[in-house]
Amino acid sequence: MSNLQNDLPDFLSGYGSLYNHLQGQMEGLNTVQIGEKFSTLAEHLIPHTESGQDFERSIKSKLSWDRGVDISFKHRTEADIELRAQVKYTISAVDDIDLIISKFRDFESSTKEKKQGELDFLSDTQKNPTIQNTYLIVTASRISNIISKYEKTQRPSLSFYNQLKNENRFQYIDGDEILKTFQSVYRSAYIRPHTINVKLETSFIQLQNVYVGIIPCHELRRIYQSTGDSIFFENIREWLGFQGNKVKSGGRRETVNEAIAATLEESPEKMLERNNGIALRASKITILSENELSLEEASIVNGCQTTMSIFFANPRSGHVLAKFVETDDSWEIAKSANFQTPIERVELELARYLRPQLVRLVGAETSYKVGASNAHQKNKSAFSILDQIYKDEICYDELKSIFIGLFSRSANNAIAANYTELKIDLLKSFEEDPDKNNLLEALFLLHSKSAAAMETLKEGILKTEIMDLFKRFWKEDKPSYRGFVSLLAIFSITNKPQNKFSNYEDLKRTIIQISNQIDSDPTKFTETYIKAFKSIAIDVLKSGDDKDRMLQSMYRHIGSINFDNALLAISLL
Repeated sequence: MSNLQNDLPDFLSGYGSLYNHLQGQMEGLNTVQIGEKFSTLAEHLIPHTESGQDFERSIKSKLSWDRGVDISFKHRTEADIELRAQVKYTISAVDDIDLIISKFRDFESSTKEKKQGELDFLSDTQKNPTIQNTYLIVTASRISNIISKYEKTQRPSLSFYNQLKNENRFQYIDGDEILKTFQSVYRSAYIRPHTINVKLETSFIQLQNVYVGIIPCHELRRIYQSTGDSIFFENIREWLGFQGNKVKSGGRRETVNEAIAATLEESPEKMLERNNGIALRASKITILSENELSLEEASIVNGCQTTMSIFFANPRSGHVLAKFVETDDSWEIAKSANFQTPIERVELELARYLRPQLVRLVGAETSYKVGASNAHQKNKSAFSILDQIYKDEICYDELKSIFIGLFSRSANNAIAANYTELKIDLLKSFEEDPDKNNLLEALFLLHSKSAAAMETLKEGILKTEIMDLFKRFWKEDKPSYRGFVSLLAIFSITNKPQNKFSNYEDLKRTIIQISNQIDSDPTKFTETYIKAFKSIAIDVLKSGDDKDRMLQSMYRHIGSINFDNALLAISLL
């Protein structure tokens, strides 16, 4: 198996290389500029770490380096949990840790006082539990030894630190963790898996193009260590974390991944009987011996959660059932196998046609790049690469909303995606289209022009009251709102009622024609996009509700807007 270390940029080859690279990037900057630059890197990297994977995209504090919290993250599913990060480029002494923990303590006290003040105006039935802040330190320095020294002191902040640790509310990401995370993110975005050899515990069983065997946990862990996240290129979903998608109603429910971890830690010998196993696809499978296979262009199409649980738990023993399929089409395997974890049906139906890995792959090969080629990326800095990956993720989310709206019976489906509204005949035609990249390229361009138009909206052409009321349209974690505006603009320019395409070729031809027109003259699209936003805003405002009620009902309201009437409204603006 080839060493993927050779596929990484030089600055990701080791901690020393990364730190020297960061130092070079900071040269000539003052202290505030260094802090801001590193804070942006941390903001983009944290969601990819174990500490931050369960949280939504961040809200950077305007009071950075003041109250002790630079970046805040809201939990994806639990409203009473938030992550508060203090970002400090270098940490060299116990005093630095003491100062940060002291600020965390002060922040905790101030937020509790503020919360209590707010609760005093509410009835007992309206009062919610105090937000459970989890605190995080992010630094490019190696600080494990400094933390150990701090724990042996008698600093006044130590009691609060111990309380946080006992309640599992303190974590840190230092230079070593940044390196490991960056390597994983880079591999996932830009590196396809190489040929891998798999050693099974016993002889495999073969029938036609399918091989079935038992793989030791340590062997699966070795494969991941060698390939990184690129081994999941064709997996429908990425690692969810041990606590992702918890449901609080009726009590705290154990997730699938927590159950896997418990088995690995307590009874690894029972892993084989309790786990459904994993499935791998390869373009070619070669038999090396009775218990060893070589897989070309290998990908784990089902089993990301099992693999990552094993990687993090690092069990002393245990085995997993493995199915290896020699085929060029991974979809049917992935679709039929992915019911161990609760996948949204719309995601499952769409994954065959559009998923982050495919978008990155197509984008890397087109002039409208969502990613870039590996060779090109190696010449870029850590900051620019991570910034590009961060933008890619946002781009995919918005692109998916536009895609859903185009391939649904109603464009409103972009807001609250329902798989029953998808036009499967169009999706199948898209999948079978050998030149479907041309359509994706056109959508990339439309997305980029939409993003530029949204920036124009944000640059002061709207009243402050409107900006505040409709702020979710420019929040990064609300892509469906922006996708809906883009769809209105697209259909307005086509001068067609929503989704009145005779067939897939008609849809494709229309979108490509629009993108060519916009590419040569983006002004008209920007004007139409702004009018599309205004038509939505007018429809929301005419409800006559006060601001709070409008904010509460906005999602439902926009999802139920009469799309064709909104198109008519654009023509009047």
